[in-house]
Amino acid sequence: MFIESLLSNCLLLEELYLGFCKFKSSTPKIVSSSLCHLKVTSCYKAFNNIMTFLRLMLVDCLNLTSLEYNGDDFYTLNINTPVLKSIKFTISTMEDLNSFDLCATFPEIEIMHFAVFFMVSVLEEWVFYFHFFIFEL
Repeated sequence: MFIESLLSNCLLLEELYLGFCKFKSSTPKIVSSSLCHLKVTSCYKAFNNIMTFLRLMLVDCLNLTSLEYNGDDFYTLNINTPVLKSIKFTISTMEDLNSFDLCATFPEIEIMHFAVFFMVSVLEEWVFYFHFFIFEL
């Protein structure tokens, strides 16, 4: 996969931003010994003309100090980042509330930003409510 190849060949890469990227796999792994800053936003997988949002499976970056993730199922992410100091993520489903349990495992965390999007049912279809809250701790 492209990401794994990029990270294994760019041994000094410290910052990576993946925005609006199309992936072949909906569960990529980010493994790097040099990466310090990672931002993943609005990435997706397209298969048979069906688009699904990215679900990171693993972030194993021992030097990562900041992580920004805008994708599905943040709470299921396997993260090995012992020096993480700053994190930003989005909550848009009830299951995403479990993200706070994951955040409790970061001993060095100093900055946490999260956006909460409420969902409402309209004519039996789910739509995002236009208003959202951003919390900063």
